[in-house]
Amino acid sequence: MKESSLNRFCLLGAVIGILLLYVYSFFGLQNEIMIGEIDSSMVGSAVNVSGKAVGVYFHKDGHVFFTLDDGTGEIKVVLWKDVAMQMELTGSKRIRNNRTLNIEGRVEKYKGELELIPSARGVKFV
Repeated sequence: MKESSLNRFCLLGAVIGILLLYVYSFFGLQNEIMIGEIDSSMVGSAVNVSGKAVGVYFHKDGHVFFTLDDGTGEIKVVLWKDVAMQMELTGSKRIRNNRTLNIEGRVEKYKGELELIPSARGVKFV
């Protein structure tokens, strides 16, 4: 193998490795925290929380909205259509009121309120 080909191969491997580390740190598994611990300083951060779904609303466009309550606090959850569809395709159960869920997702702020946006495989039934 020529030295220039080897250099390109090593550079490509390094770039791919850095990208994989970034993706893992961005979407990697998080230790579970209590909803009451979530505050504005965590906007943009990935979290893992569990609680009961309350006020489940299925929008006509396929999105699902509900509040997750664990007794220490509550947070609005926005399950976008593409994520909801993936759950249906993988045979997951339907989200209902008072169903206990574990959610991995990103904390966001919308109209002054904190929300949790689950990742593609971030909703699990407990």
